[in-house]
Amino acid sequence: MEGHQNFLHQFEDRHEPKTGSRWWRILAVPFSVLPTILLTLIIVVLVIVVGGLVLIWPSINSVQTISTETLNAKKHLEAAQTYLLAQDFFTAKEQITAARDSFSTVNRELDVIAAKRIFRLPYVKDQVSIARDIALIGENTSSLLSEVSDLGDHILQLTNSTTVNFKDISEEQKVLVLNQLVAAGQTLKNSESKINEVDAALIRLQPLQASGLWREVVVELNSNIPQLMKGLRYIITASDVLPELAGLDREKVYLLLLQNNSELRPSGGFIGTYGILKVKNGELASIFTDNIYNLDKTIEDTNEIAPPEPLVKYLNQKKWYMRDSNWWPDFPTSARKVEEFYHLEGGPETNIDGVLALTPDVIADFLKIVGPVTISGITFTADNFVDELQYQVEVGFFEDPKEFEERKEIISHLAEEIKNRLFNLKVEQLPLVFDTLENNLTEKFILGYFDQADLQTFFSTKNWSGEVRPTPDDYLLVVDANLAALKTDRVMQRQVSYSVRPDSGGLLAEAKLTYINNGWFDWRTTRYRTYTRVYVPAGSRIQSLKVGNTEFNPESIDTYHEFGKTAFGFFFQVEPGTRQVVTLRYHLPESVAAGLADSAYTLLLQKQSGVPEYDLSLNINLGRSIVKQSTGETLPSLNYSAKVKADELLTIKIK
Repeated sequence: MEGHQNFLHQFEDRHEPKTGSRWWRILAVPFSVLPTILLTLIIVVLVIVVGGLVLIWPSINSVQTISTETLNAKKHLEAAQTYLLAQDFFTAKEQITAARDSFSTVNRELDVIAAKRIFRLPYVKDQVSIARDIALIGENTSSLLSEVSDLGDHILQLTNSTTVNFKDISEEQKVLVLNQLVAAGQTLKNSESKINEVDAALIRLQPLQASGLWREVVVELNSNIPQLMKGLRYIITASDVLPELAGLDREKVYLLLLQNNSELRPSGGFIGTYGILKVKNGELASIFTDNIYNLDKTIEDTNEIAPPEPLVKYLNQKKWYMRDSNWWPDFPTSARKVEEFYHLEGGPETNIDGVLALTPDVIADFLKIVGPVTISGITFTADNFVDELQYQVEVGFFEDPKEFEERKEIISHLAEEIKNRLFNLKVEQLPLVFDTLENNLTEKFILGYFDQADLQTFFSTKNWSGEVRPTPDDYLLVVDANLAALKTDRVMQRQVSYSVRPDSGGLLAEAKLTYINNGWFDWRTTRYRTYTRVYVPAGSRIQSLKVGNTEFNPESIDTYHEFGKTAFGFFFQVEPGTRQVVTLRYHLPESVAAGLADSAYTLLLQKQSGVPEYDLSLNINLGRSIVKQSTGETLPSLNYSAKVKADELLTIKIK
């Protein structure tokens, strides 16, 4: 934060002579006029310097105080960080308090100089505003860190220890610690306005990343403060979900689904493995996983449940089992059906508190944190996990004299080892754990559905529940179901191009879907066979569907009305080493055109759970001028390209 110390010098230095090209130009002036130019320059410089000093001199003490106190605050915060990592919360709080006092002094002195005439000049006034934002960030951060320090100190007192280690304390102490965390989160929630103020100040300072005067200060703030604010929000989030999710009142039982997105299904992937996860007082009490076919076979002789028609037609599946029950892209709907099958097939747990689903990508991400894990002589790393696990459960069991039913027991052992390592992580590694969780929840590789209404509402609000979401205007969700295509999704590449334009029937939408099969025939890869549903606004009317050069008869296209949407369903294939382009044209309902009367158009693009990022391109022509928000200029249409990792809500202003 040396920028404060240099503020006065920077203001004065910009009037000093500079060496280099400017002097070369002066020397190039004809000698006859040089004395006159030099005399004029000297007079101008003297007037500016003397005048500036006269104006600034009454505030020189304030400027010096700002410089000194800013440096003091920086030193105190750096010391506090060291003590916090060492879990010396008492000394850390002393340093934090000193930093906050210094920042308070800076703010008071800024109030003093802001009233002076020289500091009302445009350039100087801007510098004072920047200094205010930096001081605000410092003061708010110090105040928030003080609350975190109090939390750490209380936890040490509750556990009668010198370091915080959740794994080594008693169950009674764990309850006390978790309750303290919940209370601290609620306290931080009351201070959330300070976090929002810091975020807003950082945004205002962002353009100064390249500024010579403030660059170092802003770069340093952006490298540390955003992560800290995110950590504070994690504490708030934890306090909202822990009481219910972590079993503080009683042991919670969750049905666990490992959805293999190498074999994509509507809610995220084929359910090859299921499990039971029990949580009590914030700790994983037990993890059990099993091959889903072990459960499905219990009703083979008595099962008379007919599966959805596409499973009959394209998978030749005559009976419906739990492994195929996640047929809907809306995870709450699929989760309820999965739980129904679990009980029907004799699952031993009678009371299920919720359903949790994850893809193998999640486990690979946690292996990046905890390091390689060796189970039964097989070493799993973040890089090889998906491929190695796939090999062991699909091929490796032929090379090992294990029974077919036991081929997925390796997952239980792996989960237990990862759990143990996570609980032994150092405190400074925990933010990486929380980042990994948040990213996988946001990108829909982890999904949750809960019986407890408040917890389900929280996940829904965060968009972590995998729901098909409502939208007032336009909408697009492409849902693939891999039907007898092995694990070919691991090599599939997807591209989506979406356009809207006016025509005689209203607004005509075109979704062009490109599928590229980058694989070849082997034990896990073949031609891609997918039953695809495209969800669009309710009331949309299909005009045409082409797969490659083949145009579908409209009567052969399945039409669904569910989740407040219309969906068009169809089946196609993509040979290895080739691409297939699907072009779907349909008229949007009148409600979308009517919504333009509000001078805005919104498009919600939802990504199917379990799908990696894909390339998106948009061309939106609404028959009216579109306002480019960054510049205010008007355009006849909007072109936009991006990589989509999560759901995207696009809002366009129109005239």
